[in-house]
Amino acid sequence: MSDTPLSASDLVELRLDKIPDTWHISPGTLARALSKLPRLVSLSIEFQSPQLRPDQTSQDSPLPLSRAVLPSLAIFFFKGVCEYYEDLVARIDTPRLSYTFIKFFNQLIFDVSHLPKFIVRTEKLRSLNRAEVFFDGQGVGIGFYLPETTVTRNLTLRILCSQSDWQLSSLTQLCNQSWPLLSRVERLDIRECPSSPREPQWQDKMQWVDLFHPFTALKALHIPRELGPRIAPVLQELSEPRAAEVLPALDSLVVEDLESSEVLQGAVQRFIAARGFAGRPVDVRRWDNKWERDLEWEWDLAREWERRLEVDD
Repeated sequence: MSDTPLSASDLVELRLDKIPDTWHISPGTLARALSKLPRLVSLSIEFQSPQLRPDQTSQDSPLPLSRAVLPSLAIFFFKGVCEYYEDLVARIDTPRLSYTFIKFFNQLIFDVSHLPKFIVRTEKLRSLNRAEVFFDGQGVGIGFYLPETTVTRNLTLRILCSQSDWQLSSLTQLCNQSWPLLSRVERLDIRECPSSPREPQWQDKMQWVDLFHPFTALKALHIPRELGPRIAPVLQELSEPRAAEVLPALDSLVVEDLESSEVLQGAVQRFIAARGFAGRPVDVRRWDNKWERDLEWEWDLAREWERRLEVDD
């Protein structure tokens, strides 16, 4: 056994939890410090409140010509404001990153111009082609999976916001910022957390239409029973004249328990007719019980992953 004492460079896990508003370490300074941890596998950065922003820390110089490399990092959890996250990921490369969970405090304007570039620079994350939009009592999010995976999401982005209209508008704002990843998604599931204390009330159907716009390669859309009646007006909006513009590659619509709602049946029929008239036919498929069990399994794993990373919100 070696007598060499352990040093900071030997760290494999680093948790910076419940960071107070008095934090004075800028994203640039943090990136330089992390670059000195070549064995770091797991990193967790959790701010206590949305009060701290990069302009409150020491001023960073412009982005360096070369980014700091974290060669071993496989797991990355962040909770805070998007400005701090953006400034940090613009300065680092994580070639082996496999799982990342991003949790943003809610705000009026989200600018995530560096996040899509960060994903593109990470081999495993840029291969994701399944997505899941999910709602619960505390927030909204979108998660991404590798093809045919039966494990938890590889990339999750969540916004802490309890008001359903705000949830939808915030997520739409994030997804319409030129993510190459969204244009490669082939399957999209819409989910509502079973423990949500109340059902979402979406007043603006056009927010859904805008949310769907970036998914240009989407082939299959899955709508669960609990959200079907509330998605029906959205399908009507996706009829003429938008039938050929939004979700142009869609060829499969999976709706759970379609027979239980005449409103939903009518909306689906009009949607299918409009798509056929536009030369973009869509089939309505039966809900596969095996697929449902797999989705519940993935949902439980995703929630467990979040609990492991953070006990309290």
